[in-house]
Amino acid sequence: AAARTVAPGLDLLLQRLDGLGVNVGIIANTWPDPARLLRREIAALGEVGSLFRPIVLSGEVGVRKPDPAIFAIALDALELDPFDVYFVGDRLVDDVGGAGSVGMVTVQATWFHTDRSDGTIEPDFVAATTADVLDAVLSDR
Repeated sequence: AAARTVAPGLDLLLQRLDGLGVNVGIIANTWPDPARLLRREIAALGEVGSLFRPIVLSGEVGVRKPDPAIFAIALDALELDPFDVYFVGDRLVDDVGGAGSVGMVTVQATWFHTDRSDGTIEPDFVAATTADVLDAVLSDR
């Protein structure tokens, strides 16, 4: 359930990023639920959900994180180079490892789940709160 709720401060983070001209998207594995259910949950977020573009769901594109192909699909939709994209996720292998393998800047979100590193996969930034994500993005501007 924690993964299906809006993190405290997420709405403010998204508004701030939008004000800075930063695109915000979603890359998600959808199994065992069909992708249409996740799309319904995103739509139910109202204004917050409308800020996510692109939305790349494994059940629709046929590949799952950490496969580099799912990240490449999002990069193509954004028309950006990977080093210009920050990927925020909680899982070290699926999120940090997958995004990092294509050259994205990685942010491990630890506010509701923390994978512990074995030293083989390390994020570029760690975010204990949504405000830490903004700090990571602003640190490179």
